[in-house]
Amino acid sequence: MKTASQILMLMAVISFMSCGQLHVVTLYVDTSQVEKSNTDQYAHFGQPKGISNKDFTIYVRKGDRVIWNAVSTSNSADVVNITSIINKSGVDKQNKPFVNFFKAKYSNPDYTMSQSSTRDIKGIVRRAIKKGKPGDIQKYSLTFTINDMKKEIEVDPKMQMFY
Repeated sequence: MKTASQILMLMAVISFMSCGQLHVVTLYVDTSQVEKSNTDQYAHFGQPKGISNKDFTIYVRKGDRVIWNAVSTSNSADVVNITSIINKSGVDKQNKPFVNFFKAKYSNPDYTMSQSSTRDIKGIVRRAIKKGKPGDIQKYSLTFTINDMKKEIEVDPKMQMFY
């Protein structure tokens, strides 16, 4: 299963290389410790200490492509699946409304049939940046599950358009 996921990621990277810049955003999850109440402590994007998940920002331009995936840092047998990315409304620190860089408010994960079985490889979300102006910020929530458990855990990073 791990090899199939790596092949899927490689295919996604190759397919996106032709348009804009590719951003791969990996969520690292300590699956042995993470709970809804301690997400910031046990799930992160590899950002430097002192930058919270809510302040983690990727900088994009129109036409760029973004791939979100997730991995366990504590048990390689655990499967972390991104279940949704949902646009959030509100305003930034300068009281400017958040902008949705995509066409849809809600992004489902991409499901691709594994070549070696009839099981789906899931938990990776791929999207292209469709709209926005320099300085615009998109706030979104990313939800994930561990080993297909029913409870979803949420983190809330953001994206900002380059100037």
